[in-house]
Amino acid sequence: MFPPDMNGHAPSEKRRTRYARSSTVSVTQMLSDSCSSLINRITGRSRGPSECIRKPELKPVETSRNHNIPSSSSSSSYLPSPFHSSGYSVRNEDRYLSALDAHRYRRQQRPLTKSATTVLLSEKAYPFVHQTPREKTPYRRHKPNVLLSIRPLKRSPTTITATIHTPEPVAQAAADPVITEREARRKEIQTLIMKYSALDNDEENDDTPSVLTKCQQKYSSILTSSVGSVQRARSPVIVDDEEGHLIYKNGDNLADRYQIIQTLGEGTFGKVVSAKCLKNRDEIAAVKIIKNVEKYREAARLEINALEKLNAKDPESKNLCVRMIDNFEFGGHVCIGFELLGLSVFDFLKENNYQPYTVDQVRHISYQLCYAVRFLQRNKLTHTDLKPENILFVKSEYDTQYNQKKKRAYKMIKDTEVRLIDFGSATFDDEHHSTVVSTRHYRAPEVILELGWAQPCDVWSIGCIIFELYLGITLFQTHDNREHLAMMERILGSIPYKMARRSKTKYFYHSKLDWDQSSSAGRYVRENCKPLKRYMSSEEEDHRLLFDLISQLLKYEPTQRMTMEEALDHQFFYKLPAHQRLHDKEERSHSLSR
Repeated sequence: MFPPDMNGHAPSEKRRTRYARSSTVSVTQMLSDSCSSLINRITGRSRGPSECIRKPELKPVETSRNHNIPSSSSSSSYLPSPFHSSGYSVRNEDRYLSALDAHRYRRQQRPLTKSATTVLLSEKAYPFVHQTPREKTPYRRHKPNVLLSIRPLKRSPTTITATIHTPEPVAQAAADPVITEREARRKEIQTLIMKYSALDNDEENDDTPSVLTKCQQKYSSILTSSVGSVQRARSPVIVDDEEGHLIYKNGDNLADRYQIIQTLGEGTFGKVVSAKCLKNRDEIAAVKIIKNVEKYREAARLEINALEKLNAKDPESKNLCVRMIDNFEFGGHVCIGFELLGLSVFDFLKENNYQPYTVDQVRHISYQLCYAVRFLQRNKLTHTDLKPENILFVKSEYDTQYNQKKKRAYKMIKDTEVRLIDFGSATFDDEHHSTVVSTRHYRAPEVILELGWAQPCDVWSIGCIIFELYLGITLFQTHDNREHLAMMERILGSIPYKMARRSKTKYFYHSKLDWDQSSSAGRYVRENCKPLKRYMSSEEEDHRLLFDLISQLLKYEPTQRMTMEEALDHQFFYKLPAHQRLHDKEERSHSLSR
């Protein structure tokens, strides 16, 4: 049994039920707590926890104290908790809670209904809302009456068959965005052919072509075009390596123009391959595939520009410069097609164990080189990268001979006709001149001293090349500027005072080369270099004339170097056959034209 409340009445059944519930049962319970606390603070002016959260704590009355509270029939009396200042607040709270419980009970018993005004306003505000009850599904939502359209597998076999054949192909193409207009047209034609194919049975005895045959003949191009597009070979995937070289294999096509046969060589610019022309199967060209790097692509475009101008001046390559036959781009690689030539004079020298060329071979190769460079200078062009690697034999067939002194066989080139290649660094006189040009071993002193350069820098390179063809070794074998200048002074004499004073480099001290003769580099130069005349292997006239030509080409001052017209008239070239003296033919042709 529960003790009586403050008014002496027994607690009602609703009160006992409400106190038995948990404080987290419903929002109504929380609302009741808040309202009780608010009434308590208003009436009793007290701050503390609500009396509806827990049952009021009643203490027994001590006999020594006198309290003005009504007595009960029980043997013991109870006092309210000190949280209440008077019994008046408790009575107000009980009346409020009883009214709140009665209101909650009536609300639960009354069904929710909408008035006519509410329904009318909702229909006007949301006219698109469907008022029929929706079909409940446990897993996903779907629109009513759409089950058959999104689940065709639940249809009967008869319905499926009719759905496949009855609609027109054009409607299917419109419904399916993936099908293109051409595919829709092709499907429509196939449907027409299937419709009229049944008529062939009635026309088997007739000589006239059937309806099916007529349709197939009329639309054969459309029906076969889609098949051909699928069977057409895909374009190859273009892949480069880390350095920018094109990755390919023998038999690959280059832009549907050439078919690669094999690799001929590789350089810093890219690779050179021999390729078969797809337009003319009998023609085989050398295709230069430039790296997929911007600076090499730009150099290739400059080379194409120079070659186009040279080819316009000399379409038959009578001036011994390589002839460009084609140029195109392939996946970021600039490709240049040339006439197919043989090995370079350096590669042949290397394969021949650096066995030097004979004096007669050196004579013919040197003459052709001077003749080609003269053609460039007449067109205001400087090659800037003359070296044995850029001089190619037209044909590299050779005979094998035995050397008695060295007791081994060596190769003898049959035809010494050459072509000048690699115009990637070629510079016209009116174009920008970069500070550093030429390969290290063939670099002129004015380039090293940063005094500016012009066409005579090619003349210096020719002198170094002729020396290398004669001895099979490089004249200036170094990779350092200061050491390079020390070798020049060891071989050719001291660098002129004026050039040393004009140079802004730090290689000189009081206009003299700052070089330690006692260092390891100094000993290397002293032991491996000697004056130019001491390199002659024979005292014969041809050898003497050859070194005289070289010394005239290797003058320090660019203005004092021999010009190409003077070089072609040098005595060393007098022994050339008449058919090899090309500039004499030009002079005779000019005299006849006058």
